[in-house]
Amino acid sequence: MVKAAFKTFVVTLSLLLISISYSVADSKAKSNELVFGILSTGKNAYTTAQWKLLLDQVSLNAGQKIRFEAVDNAEDFERNLSRGAYDFVLLNAHMYTQVHDAIGYRAFAKEQGQKDKGVIVVHRDSSIKTLADLNSQTLALSDPRRYSSTVLTRANLNRKGIDVNEEFVETDNSVYRAVAHGKYAAGAGEMNSFNGINPNAHAKLRVIWSSRQYSSNAFAVHPRVKEDQLARFQKALLSLGNDDKGKRLLSNVKFKGITAAADQEWDDVRALKRHLSQ
Repeated sequence: MVKAAFKTFVVTLSLLLISISYSVADSKAKSNELVFGILSTGKNAYTTAQWKLLLDQVSLNAGQKIRFEAVDNAEDFERNLSRGAYDFVLLNAHMYTQVHDAIGYRAFAKEQGQKDKGVIVVHRDSSIKTLADLNSQTLALSDPRRYSSTVLTRANLNRKGIDVNEEFVETDNSVYRAVAHGKYAAGAGEMNSFNGINPNAHAKLRVIWSSRQYSSNAFAVHPRVKEDQLARFQKALLSLGNDDKGKRLLSNVKFKGITAAADQEWDDVRALKRHLSQ
């Protein structure tokens, strides 16, 4: 079931990405403006505003006009990607490998010292101790597109023959809140998001499973962007960790730092995707 759903998702997204419209690229070629895009949850206006401030500083440091765009609908975001709407973009690992192959987006940076791993949590007082105890229980999940929290979790449960009832909520944070309040027996998320929740909620939860670590989000560039433009943007982005103001901007979007990266660093994700699609 998981492998079939995974294949359907990959084919659908691939067909969308391959149908690229070059009208966006043509219009951008006539302008010096560059666009940086992210997929926002739409539920945290503060974080979105902080990304805008961060990109304003990068734009200033790079000496380039960079427009920030945050989209809170995954389908709209994928549609924008397919028509080349973003010159620079922050993508989760799964989506990055998709658009690299279909469009040619290329990773040039990543969050410093960060890896993703899926987790399953239960209430700290729950009688559930192992994955086997989840059989026939209700598991809360966020967006089906979330690689670490949803795809990895589903694949692991399927491999072990554990059958759960799935309920989808808005975000990883919604998962944790629901489990902490006793609405669901367990919930799937990412270690990064779990460690970032309110300490009171965190204290009410217990991790019963975690996946191995995989490469995290990628900062990627569209192939139409000139190398000198990329070099200036990359330098400005990486230099944020060199002064107190930049460190504050990074902290406000919950980043420890940003470091240079190359496409092959996401080969671990590609290998897992090949395994799941077989």
